[in-house]
Amino acid sequence: MPCCRGGQRYDTVFVEHDPSKPGLLGMVVARVLFFFSFEYRRKSYFCALVHWYVHESDERDEDTGMWTVRLECSGSGQPVVDVIAIDSIVRGSHLLPVYGSLPVPERFSHFNALTAYKSFFVNHFTDHHMFELLFD
Repeated sequence: MPCCRGGQRYDTVFVEHDPSKPGLLGMVVARVLFFFSFEYRRKSYFCALVHWYVHESDERDEDTGMWTVRLECSGSGQPVVDVIAIDSIVRGSHLLPVYGSLPVPERFSHFNALTAYKSFFVNHFTDHHMFELLFD
């Protein structure tokens, strides 16, 4: 959403990557920048422009039991951008910042969380369906 209660909001989603692998190992996390469609040779294509997140490890975090991801960046430090078909989106995801040892600034806005932090936990405690999806 370009403007949501005083700031920009970009949702994160799970995108099917390799259906032969279970749970999050078969998916990739992405931040949706916007949805769009176009027509080519009388066929409509429904797409999303996304930034990719990559797994920091093939194992879950030992303390939380959650997977960790970080924004994938090119060699120049810019986020990797891609166009995907929206039918590859499995469902929305919920990322929690890996806060570290410093306190969160008092006037910090949650709208900045996806750009202010480097690493994120993939929250599988959001609901029952999320838990089942990630531990399939």
